Amino acid sequence: MTKGSEGVSVASPSDYFELGAPTIQPVDTVGAGDTFCGYLAAALDLGDPLQAAVNGAVTAASMACLKAGAQSSIPARREVLEVGRIGMFGPRPPSAG
Repeated sequence: MTKGSEGVSVASPSDYFELGAPTIQPVDTVGAGDTFCGYLAAALDLGDPLQAAVNGAVTAASMACLKAGAQSSIPARREVLEVGRIGMFGPRPPSAG
């Protein structure tokens, strides 16, 4: 379950975890949920483990909020992976929820 700026809660038959969202100054949140869902589905289809896929989806949705527009703000997978690699958003605490 996505919780906007509070992050995400994830439950599967074998796992439960929460991940906080990075602190950002959003420009436009239109498309953030679609970006999260699309990135999560694509990452899982590519074989990413659940926690890595969710982490990438939260990163992608956060990045989408940094630009105006819906479709034009969706980051490419390589951009999301680079942000994750360099730690642009820093460590994230578990969700407050």
